[in-house]
Amino acid sequence: MSAGQAAHAAESFWPTKSCTKGGFTGYVRVAHVGTMVTAVQYKIFKGSNSGGNNANVDWVDGGIAPSKHFSTDSGIQDNAWHTLSNVDYYRGSGGTSMKFVFDKSGATDPSCTITSVL
Repeated sequence: MSAGQAAHAAESFWPTKSCTKGGFTGYVRVAHVGTMVTAVQYKIFKGSNSGGNNANVDWVDGGIAPSKHFSTDSGIQDNAWHTLSNVDYYRGSGGTSMKFVFDKSGATDPSCTITSVL
């Protein structure tokens, strides 16, 4: 699934969430059809910071047992949507979290976490 395109006919997104630290902003959006999650996507805006594309992006969904966990150590910081996972799964109610550790050149990497109940 490319950014912004639906893989399933009735697919939509839950509201986009974000967190900011050290001039970076991380965003997460979750595509779904009813209670079936169809994709987890992230976007990183690095503002005026210099840095590469080695951000750590970590998703945990506690709305399913056992919880779902998807991550990458090469998160792209280009202010465009990227798919972290497009594995379909059904979830109930429960908490989610997305942690970003931004890649900042020559300095400590700032981090922030988004927590939400879907």
